[in-house]
Amino acid sequence: MAVCSTDCLWLIDSLTRARTRPSRFLSLPLEIHMECAAQMAGQENITMFLACAYFPDVASQYFRELGRPERKRHLPGIDPDKSVLLWAYLLLSMADFRHVISLLPPRAFEPPTSSYSGAILPLLPPLGDNESMGWAEVDRRLIGWVSVCGKTSYNGTGAICLAAAQGNIEALRVLLKHWQWTVKCAAAPLRWACLYGQERTVRLLLSDMAKHLETEQLTQMLLDKCENDNESAFTPVQCLVYLMHEPAFTATGARILTRIWGKVRKFSYPMEEIEQAKKGAIVALCYIAATPSNWNGTGLKEVDAICYTLQPLPRDPHFFQLKMLETLARSRGKQRIRLMRIARTWLSVNRASKEALDMARRFGQQEVVALVQEFQREPVEE
Repeated sequence: MAVCSTDCLWLIDSLTRARTRPSRFLSLPLEIHMECAAQMAGQENITMFLACAYFPDVASQYFRELGRPERKRHLPGIDPDKSVLLWAYLLLSMADFRHVISLLPPRAFEPPTSSYSGAILPLLPPLGDNESMGWAEVDRRLIGWVSVCGKTSYNGTGAICLAAAQGNIEALRVLLKHWQWTVKCAAAPLRWACLYGQERTVRLLLSDMAKHLETEQLTQMLLDKCENDNESAFTPVQCLVYLMHEPAFTATGARILTRIWGKVRKFSYPMEEIEQAKKGAIVALCYIAATPSNWNGTGLKEVDAICYTLQPLPRDPHFFQLKMLETLARSRGKQRIRLMRIARTWLSVNRASKEALDMARRFGQQEVVALVQEFQREPVEE
């Protein structure tokens, strides 16, 4: 069962107004609160914990119930501590949020050990949108980005990821005091800040990372997936590529990506690693170009801007060439126009191989064959 945030807000407001003058309910013996907690579902216990946060003895009865082994068996894969943290961020004022943080154990703030661990208990927005992914009353663009959001590690990092996506600097400063950048998958808030074009947030996160990470660790986190990520996960650079395809955020994404390249070059990171990150960005761009998403018309202006931020492009004629042409051959309409521009840009640096020409001919599409022939390494006899 999922709880509607409207119900939670009403209950929390009713109880927290009794801070200076406890209600009869809050004055009940702790044994009764303990019995109430045992009869409640996990979502209800979280709500009661937040509502009673200024009365620690009472609140602890509901929080303790969440951690009982038999309770966890009814919530497989759910992390109750991190769920409490996210709900507190969503529902409470900043002052109340700070207070709840002081009551939570350190494990509530730990990054996940993998992109699948520590799932968050859902909290539905007032309209009861079952596609909300546990977010309440946030930027509705998130709902339209489900396919991309699924490519970024979110589970177990809900509160800090949402704060990063919203650019909530005040909340981030509080949460970063408890964050462990050295843990795998700790780059999750950076990805969400990049995905949402929160330029100021990215600067704050980069500054905090620099305080806690060695140079190599920092640059690797900027450019790579964590080793526990699934294959389709997006890196921070790929999140920026996605951001830039929307016309309203192209310039913002370019500035952030330029900042990241500058940071990486400043640290003299190995060129092969930078080129690998750029290759991943090209793959992501092809994936995005092949979908309708939020492109403005043909999207050629945005495609050109993205390719410009990736200059100089890596020189690797064997990388992705055949897959790119296969994707191009299967495309239609505006998707094809975008993919043609990307392929032309890539082939201008990485000349087409004979295998690429053979593949283009097998598809039997003259437009693709002509493109490959234009960028052929060596003339091929008909």
